[in-house]
Amino acid sequence: MGHPSKQVWNHLAHPRHVGALADADAVGREGTRGQGPFMEIYVKLAGDRIDKIGFKTYGCGYSIAASSCITDLVAGETVQAAGAVTPETLEQALGGLPLGKRHVTRMAVSALRKALAQASGSG
Repeated sequence: MGHPSKQVWNHLAHPRHVGALADADAVGREGTRGQGPFMEIYVKLAGDRIDKIGFKTYGCGYSIAASSCITDLVAGETVQAAGAVTPETLEQALGGLPLGKRHVTRMAVSALRKALAQASGSG
């Protein structure tokens, strides 16, 4: 798989949920700022649902697409449903990734799960 999928290009051209949320209940971080990809996923809950979600990602196009895609997948979902998203689910939603870029889906899922755990009081 040499070229980005249509889904990856779409998330790069039209990223969803970009930016920090000033009123976030929690922020999940993955990676180290200034050392490869770094992701922040912001969540604001309303009961057990994700009311608002945002992201800031520093890294390659694939990491930005993964952040956009995961926030798009879980916006409005319950904490339980959002927490059930796996790297494989995210990769499928992105139309596949090259072998050397699959780590971005693990990072995005980890950042989301950290935010959800913190927001729901179990992290």
